Amino acid sequence: MRFLSVSLLLGLYFSTIVYSNSHAQISAEPADTSATPTPTPGKGSDDEMKTSFAPLAGYDPTYSVFAGVGFFTEKKEKLKTSLLLIYTFKNVYRIEPGFNWKLNDQYSIVGEYQLNNGFEPFYGINNNNSVTDEVDVFGYEAVTRTGLKRSYNKQLSTTYSIPYFFWTPAHSKNDQVKKRLLPQQTNIGFEVKNLYDQSFKKARISEGWSVSNDTKYFFNPSPILRSEFSFRYFVPTSTDSGFGFHTLGGVSFGNRKYFDLFSLGGTDRLRGFLKNRYVGGQFVLQQTEFRFPTFIKSIGAVTFADFGEVFNASESPFLKLSAGFGLRYSLPPDHIEVIRIDAGFAKDQWGVFFDFGQSF
Repeated sequence: MRFLSVSLLLGLYFSTIVYSNSHAQISAEPADTSATPTPTPGKGSDDEMKTSFAPLAGYDPTYSVFAGVGFFTEKKEKLKTSLLLIYTFKNVYRIEPGFNWKLNDQYSIVGEYQLNNGFEPFYGINNNNSVTDEVDVFGYEAVTRTGLKRSYNKQLSTTYSIPYFFWTPAHSKNDQVKKRLLPQQTNIGFEVKNLYDQSFKKARISEGWSVSNDTKYFFNPSPILRSEFSFRYFVPTSTDSGFGFHTLGGVSFGNRKYFDLFSLGGTDRLRGFLKNRYVGGQFVLQQTEFRFPTFIKSIGAVTFADFGEVFNASESPFLKLSAGFGLRYSLPPDHIEVIRIDAGFAKDQWGVFFDFGQSF
């Protein structure tokens, strides 16, 4: 959904720290703990509960005034949860819960869920379009992923999941043309993600590298195979600044529908172009960031450049470029999770993008 992907955040963000037990330290980590491993802050019993609470408010040109909350908890590395709730004055909502429950040193149960409505931008399935080709289709979307993660050691892990996806356009007699562009779609399948992670946090900057492969096989309504590869490399230049490089690509096969394809543009990939600007069966992407501190300890800054392309069998790839800058607000006191706001610029579009966590 294009939800808050072009937001103009009006500057209302608070982080409230809630302590349980005796002065427990707090960290706010995303539910997906396959990301960069971090040292356990502080000492204490297994019953310590750590919580961060982040109210949000702002204005989006499409959805008007919005309000919401991000809520994160962690219980001594055994159970991590996250919840994002957003609602707008135009009855558009977004609900995103997630969890990671560590059963023992080898196995964890993970879950990621999303329920929302809003406008899905459609520019066509190609790598050569213009901003005037955009058609916004209003609809409802549900995404779930529940799985079992096996950790072989501190670096190597495999997650086996069952992904489910549902999309349906809104029922309106006046939108028959739009509903044909993005008809109802349901997918269920099996997913395997392998991660080898040699990266770590040193002071407040990442160092090292990681490589991963995420393969999905959908068997309903017809067989579809998607496989995505990712390589991350971090080079510190000081204790609190450094470069990050992210190279990734993907291929897909089968009787694919719109939401089975890869897209570039939006919050995470090819920032500067808006969401779904380029959609195709294969893609390549390179992202480069320079992360550095500001004069406010809890706020960092980045400059970035993304270039990449989607393409289909009948098309030749031609790389698109976007660039920009952004801010990262570290959730205190452990500075693990961040809220990010990026301003991205491309040849014929630009946007202000808001989300939790680093882009990679």
